[in-house]
Amino acid sequence: MKRTYFLVILILFSAFAGCSAKTYTPVLQTQFDLNAVYKTGDFSYDARIVRNEEGVFITPLSSYAAGMTISCDGKTVTFTQGDFVKSFDKSSLDSTNPAILLYEVFSYLEALEKVNSYVKDEDFVIKGKTSIGTFTLIQSKNNKMKSLSIPDANIEIEFKY
Repeated sequence: MKRTYFLVILILFSAFAGCSAKTYTPVLQTQFDLNAVYKTGDFSYDARIVRNEEGVFITPLSSYAAGMTISCDGKTVTFTQGDFVKSFDKSSLDSTNPAILLYEVFSYLEALEKVNSYVKDEDFVIKGKTSIGTFTLIQSKNNKMKSLSIPDANIEIEFKY
């Protein structure tokens, strides 16, 4: 009888131990050049998103803004299309500007020493904050970003490889 109780307790402990949240320190790409689908509300467009030592750059590839690049270096947001170049202080623009949001997300993640996440459907779910609210980054086990969601800005980004 004592063996039966011991066995039941061991099985229950094993079952609950497997349900614990996993901690993962992702290998975040500090520089990348990816294609993505950028969605806000009912509107979406294909885009190229680049991050390098100069900042974050987003260039729509479809929609009426195709070819215009919006960049953010943390202080300044610059709009570039052909010979047209116009820069603004970051604080003078709407915080839902895609370059500002992406800069904030990746700066937040890069500043952390350890990122807590949990596993869902074999992917890692990483949560953080921007100036307008929380974000969720889904990253595959091979460290490729799959999607970024910023619900308070009604923005979803699906990365394409």
